[in-house]
Parts: sequence; structure tokens; C-alpha cells
Amino acid sequence: MSKQREAKVYVNGSLVGTHPDPNQLAAQIRQARRRGDVSEMVNVSVKQRTGEVIVNADAGRARRPLLVVEDGDPLISDAEVEALEQGDLEFEELVETGYIEFIDAEEEEDIYVAVDEDELTADHTHLEVDPQLMFGIGAGMIPYPEHNASPRITMGVKTQTTEQIGYDERPAAQNFVVAVMSYEGFNIEDALVMNKGSVDRALARSHFFRTYEGEERRYPGGQEDRFEIPDEEVRGARGEEAYTHLDEDGLVNPETQVDENAVLLGKTSPPRFLEEPDDMGGLSPQKRRETSVTMRSGESGVVDTVTLMEGEDGSKLSKVSVRDERIPELGDKFASRHGQKGVVGHIAPQEDMPFTEQGVVPDLILNPHALPSRMTVGHILEMIGGKMYSGITGEKIEAEIFVGTIFYQKLYHMVSNKIHARSRGPVQVLTRQPTEGRAREGGLRVGEMERDVLIGHGAAMALKERLLDESDREFINVCGECGMTAVENVEQRRVYCPNCDEETEIHELEMSYAFKLLLDEMKALGIAPRIELEDAV
Repeated sequence: MSKQREAKVYVNGSLVGTHPDPNQLAAQIRQARRRGDVSEMVNVSVKQRTGEVIVNADAGRARRPLLVVEDGDPLISDAEVEALEQGDLEFEELVETGYIEFIDAEEEEDIYVAVDEDELTADHTHLEVDPQLMFGIGAGMIPYPEHNASPRITMGVKTQTTEQIGYDERPAAQNFVVAVMSYEGFNIEDALVMNKGSVDRALARSHFFRTYEGEERRYPGGQEDRFEIPDEEVRGARGEEAYTHLDEDGLVNPETQVDENAVLLGKTSPPRFLEEPDDMGGLSPQKRRETSVTMRSGESGVVDTVTLMEGEDGSKLSKVSVRDERIPELGDKFASRHGQKGVVGHIAPQEDMPFTEQGVVPDLILNPHALPSRMTVGHILEMIGGKMYSGITGEKIEAEIFVGTIFYQKLYHMVSNKIHARSRGPVQVLTRQPTEGRAREGGLRVGEMERDVLIGHGAAMALKERLLDESDREFINVCGECGMTAVENVEQRRVYCPNCDEETEIHELEMSYAFKLLLDEMKALGIAPRIELEDAV
């Protein structure tokens, strides 16, 4: 080489030195890796523009296996492939001997990979273990992926990949007979029409499992939780009725029907404070408190399994899993393996469903408009063509309608997990407004846009009811002289203004508790907010 700058060498991002011939160094490192002199975790690449040698051996790199090729032939022989199939040879042994190596994204830039053995030339450095590995697991499970738009290649089905990951042993879907047509406007947009007969015959039924757990925790001072049926002495006990389905050890039995807030694990905990003041003015020991594990609100089901085990510190640990059978209903979500997802818009009686000349009635009707713009030709290829008759009139439908069998998946988003309503219920401690979210039995928010609608309708009182009366209405006493908040002395039964010691000019005002909180926070900052009162009309 001429008097050129020596190439910089980086290991895991740190500069460790220089070398006169970067390509030779990279080749030496690769040979050492194949011989086992350096770890097979090491990857090396040469940046052609700068001549830098990048060596990586750190964690968190995505790497993939490739067969090593030298002089146009893979190093692995047919005898070794046969030994691998017979189980006499392990995949790891091929990696150790350097016949297969794992390449990361950086080194991938420096190699020349053949997909099939037939196309190997002297220039190739590696050969794919299997051509299907050009897809990951997600895309490898879609039938006809080359016929779909790339964003739609998300989740799929029976291909070689399916068999290799054992997907058929854990099914998540079913084959539906699908007709592509519109039906009385019930499947507008991406909505689906389902056959009630099919649903009654257990089409797309599933079980929803939720696991609850509890443990006998140990506290400083030798106190601990206990699995038991809480008696009446326990603070917060729910009454005998609530614990009838528990065994003596406080655990529920499998196959017990449970509904919302039912007790699954009876448990008591030691008191938070050892003593509390009693009626006589003295101190008495506190009672144990009820801390049972209960079902979530709005959920019901059947107890599936109850396990009792030992925790790390020798304490008892129990898990209860509850199953709930889910029958497809309006609003449940389904999808084919081509990203064609939709929610059930109508469940039609079987006698009203269209049928083919051979009498085949579809399980599902899909809107034809869901296909062209998405270019999911793979969805169509997964189906087979046919003709249909109207189930309402019995006449032949004057159109060619595409009917076929296709694998549909039931998705996790189900109406029974999302349905939510509330009357009066829990409120937040700080603002006294209703809690947020279905899990906390929260209120349904009237937002800015909903407010606009009510104003547009002139329904001012309905708006006040939503935003004040049913939210955080509070009555506050205000001094008419100075506008400061008045105080109530309960024992003396008098309301007075601490600012100007006035008792006569006190007025009760209706306001939002959040506003009262704002006034209190301003006072805490040393600002005195004053409310100017007008005469009520």
C-alpha cells in the first residue's frame, strides 16, 4: 500500500487502534471466528468509504444464521445434513465448527448471500439456511404474501412457518365460509354480518381467562397476612353471605360460578396501626382488616383452576384463574390473515342469509368495498368463487357473488371487555370529580365537543347538570363584605368570616369543588382571592 492513512479499528464503538489493511484484518477475524479462536458472538465489517473496521460483540444485536460458502461451495456436506436430520448432530455443533455463522445487520453489508444452492458462484460468501427465512414469523404465516400490499402483511396462517412454530397446536381462529356482498346496509364500511345459526353452532366461541393472585405477606414485627374466612370481628368484613363459596382455608373451589366483586381468596391482614383510641378515651388494640382478593367489577365467569404454592420466603401464594365463555356478539372484532379487520354489525337469522345453488349458507358476509382500495388480492385468492340466492325472497341474486372458505381470526377486542356505564360512583380524593376509566368504575366524560353540541341545542341546564350537579358540586359559604370564604364552627353552630369577623353577611354559593380547590391553592401561595357577590335576581 502507498503512504495512505492507516484504518481505524473500533470495538463495541471504542477506538482501539489502527491497521494498515482493513480488509485483511476483517478476513483474519472471520477465520478466527470460524476456527473458534474468538467468540462466535463477534461480528466484523469494513466501512468502504472510510476504511474503518467495526467489530461488535455487545448484547442486543439482531443476528441471523447463514451457511458459510467458500469457493462456490457450502462448507457443510450432505453427510452432515443427513446426520442433522437423524438427530446425530446438533445445530450448535455446526456453529462451533464454523459451517454456520450468525451475521448481524452491520456485517450483512459486507457479504453476498445466495438464496438457493443452484445459484452459487465463486463470489458468494454465504447461503440461506432456507429461502423462507427471508420473512420473519409474522409475515411468514401469511398465505400469498406477494399478492398483498406491504402494510397489510401483518398477521397470517398455514405456511411452512406455521408448522415450525407449532401454531396449529394453539389455534386462534377458524375457517369461515365467507360471501363478498353488501347486506341490507349492515356491513357498511368494514363491518361484518354474521350468521346466527353459525354462532349458535359455536362458531368463533372463545374463553377469556383472567388470573388473580394473593399472598400471605409478612410484615415487620412478626405480623403476617392469613388466608382464611374473615369473621365478624375483622374490620371491613363483608358478611357471611359473601364467603359461602369459600373453603375453610379461604380459597374458592374450581368450577364455582362467580360474578362481579365475588370473593375468590379470603384474606385478613394485620392492622395498619397497633392501637387506636376507643370510646372511653383510652387506647385499645386494633382489629385485623379484611383484604380479600375479589373479582373485578363488571366481570363474571367460572373458576377454572386454583393453585396454592410457596413463595420465595416460604409464605403461601395462591393463584386463581377465572374463565368466561365469550360468544360472538355485536361489536366483536374479527380479521382475516390479510389485515382485513372488521366488527360485527349484524347477526342475521340463518333463514335470512343468502345461499348458493348448492345450498351453502355463509358464516360471514364481507363488504366488497373493503378489498379494492386495500389491494388485498391474497384475501381473494384464499377464497373460492360461487353464486348465491337471497334468503329473504328465495330468488336468484342477479349478480355474481364470490363465496369461499377463508381462515378468520377472533381478535382480543370484545364488547364485553369494553362496555361501560355508571350512575353515581367513586370520586377522586383531590378534586372530588368522578374517577377515570372503566377499571375504576369511572364517569363518562362530557368533553369540549360534547359541550358545543349541548350549547348548539340550547340545552344549558343539561350542560350544567353534566358538568356540575353530577360531577363535583359543592356549597361554599362566602362573606358578603370582603368576598373571602367563611368558616363553619360546628361545635358553636356558627358560620363566620375569619377575615372581618362578620356573621350576618354570609351567603351560601354553589360552585364546582375544583374551583374551590383552586381558591384554596391560591391561599396557600399567599394570594387572597375575593368573590364579588351580586344580588340574586
